[in-house]
Amino acid sequence: MKKEILLAQLLEAEAALHQLMIGKSVVSISRSDSAGNSRTYQYSQANIDMLKAYIVDLKGRLGLGRGRLPPAGVRA
Repeated sequence: MKKEILLAQLLEAEAALHQLMIGKSVVSISRSDSAGNSRTYQYSQANIDMLKAYIVDLKGRLGLGRGRLPPAGVRA
């Protein structure tokens, strides 16, 4: 999968996690597979650990480990 797509998915997942952390009860994100098929997933406080695991997976696939993304406009 292209790096740009993975990065967009990571940003969406991190935004969803933020919404859950500040009290939103349910968030939805879209995930695409390598064939271009997209599915929508809903996360709540009950399965927040699954969302965190997805974020860790995306960071690993982007070579970011557990670190943070560089500021917008800064190339790594």
